[in-house]
Amino acid sequence: MKIRQGFVSNSSSSSFVVVTTKAEWDKTVKKLSKLGQLVVEHELTKPTPVKFLGKNLIAIVQTISTEEFGCNLPDGSVPDGEYEKPYEEFQKFEELLRNNKDVLVLSGD
Repeated sequence: MKIRQGFVSNSSSSSFVVVTTKAEWDKTVKKLSKLGQLVVEHELTKPTPVKFLGKNLIAIVQTISTEEFGCNLPDGSVPDGEYEKPYEEFQKFEELLRNNKDVLVLSGD
């Protein structure tokens, strides 16, 4: 498996692992727009609590399909004709995570 900075994506999917504290996760989510927060809530799996080296952390392991991304959002949350907005918001979230020294992001193909 290759380890890269950031997420690995192609036209159909993106795979990643995120490990951080719940506080850092919540702080990052709060920086997002309302649509970005909906994307995190409805498109990503819920963080799983893990204990590592005596620290309480959370982890997300996920592959998302870019073709179906946004389908789980509540009706009316994406403006008409702006169907790429949810994935753009996800990319903003990914960038915030990747640029946070207290968050580990691994991706592989």
